[in-house]
Amino acid sequence: MGHRSLKYTACHEAGHAVVAHINGFVIRQIRLWRSPWLDDWKGEVIYEPREWHCPACGSTLHTGCYAEEFADLQDSCRDCREKRFSFIERCLAGCAATSFLLPAEHNWDDSGCDRKEMFKLCSADKAERSATLYEGLKSATKKISQSIGVVEALRDQLVAKAGIGETAEMSAVEAEAIFSEPHVARSKWSVRRVLLVVLVAIYIIVWVRYRPCVATDTNKP
Repeated sequence: MGHRSLKYTACHEAGHAVVAHINGFVIRQIRLWRSPWLDDWKGEVIYEPREWHCPACGSTLHTGCYAEEFADLQDSCRDCREKRFSFIERCLAGCAATSFLLPAEHNWDDSGCDRKEMFKLCSADKAERSATLYEGLKSATKKISQSIGVVEALRDQLVAKAGIGETAEMSAVEAEAIFSEPHVARSKWSVRRVLLVVLVAIYIIVWVRYRPCVATDTNKP
């Protein structure tokens, strides 16, 4: 995990926040802070606990903030599966935002904690995990590309709040004001960047799924 600039971290957290908002999660606060011993920036999005009752099967999320809760939803219920996938998109949205807007700085390893949360909802099977990772990243990237102006506005406001200080905090009211403003949804590079992220995701899946087979193939002439 390398050095993360203020702009990079703000972009990452803005991605989480925007996709979470699209998916119906309620944001309480967005925080950034400088980590002096690592000389980089860290951040988090704090969500408002909100109960969700599945209209189809009656399953309940008591807060909607933790992966463990989503694991208790019913696999046989379509609504539960969609709600669980919305959490996976939320986990991967930070990575999608930095790969989309800051490809030169983007580091896949920076999303390790997010992937760890996502994998709590995945099968232990490596192929199924790869497929979930691919679908989640593809879907999150699509939502980022369709709301690129909002992500940029949120990112820039977080950077401005940090200024020359060590922290930045954005309240739910401030975030909601940005979400409700009209923004330019796309940039001229959006399609190209979406394709780039999809290709990276495909490469990851191929590497995870087939690398062990190649390494152990001793039957070649």
